[in-house]
Amino acid sequence: MEGTLGFGLAAALAITVAVFYIKLRLQRRKTLQKDQEIERLRGELATTTDLMRRFSAGEDLELEEADEPG
Repeated sequence: MEGTLGFGLAAALAITVAVFYIKLRLQRRKTLQKDQEIERLRGELATTTDLMRRFSAGEDLELEEADEPG
């Protein structure tokens, strides 16, 4: 009986550790995705800021034509 109880506790501990590890990995993935999104937005902001600066300086801007849907 004691062996079964010890095995049960070990199994419960293993499951708890596995769940904690999975939650930790998911949190890291979310953090990485947020960091990547922040970097992407910073790049867009820098591009937009540069275009605004060039426009206000009177430079001719060659903008790419957007593909029209359909």
